[in-house]
Amino acid sequence: MAVALILQSLLGATGCVVALLLWKLRNMLLAPFRSSLLALPGPPSESWLLGNLNQIFKSEDEMACDEWVNKYGPTLMYREFFNVSV
Repeated sequence: MAVALILQSLLGATGCVVALLLWKLRNMLLAPFRSSLLALPGPPSESWLLGNLNQIFKSEDEMACDEWVNKYGPTLMYREFFNVSV
């Protein structure tokens, strides 16, 4: 009986620590999904794995970026590995 109470209190304390950690990290974890920067214009992603990086690496010099600036304006968003916005 005493062992069960000790285990229960340890599990409860661990759960509280995990909940507190998640509460403190919530803004950092949710920020990429709530950012107003997600509304910036930009080229469509070609790949879920590489995003727009293929276009950048295949273009000569800064040609792809120059085309994007001409098309979407000076403030734009493109995607890198795993479609993460940049």
